[in-house]
Amino acid sequence: MIDLSQYKSPDNEESFFKNIPIQHLKEVQAHLGRNFKGMRYIFRGPRYDIQKVSTRKKDAHSFSVYKTYWYVL
Repeated sequence: MIDLSQYKSPDNEESFFKNIPIQHLKEVQAHLGRNFKGMRYIFRGPRYDIQKVSTRKKDAHSFSVYKTYWYVL
């Protein structure tokens, strides 16, 4: 099991976790999916358009986890 504490974002940032290597995506999704609802995964890596904030999943080398504010329980 991956130790997410090493990827915790600083308190002044919107994300919960950041810079998690992409190979841990399924493990993190399984863990957070059981415990938290309304998470959003933003993929990080090479961007081919300077205007984009994220990258495509297939090109990503890491990802960040954010709360989805529009999620309704």
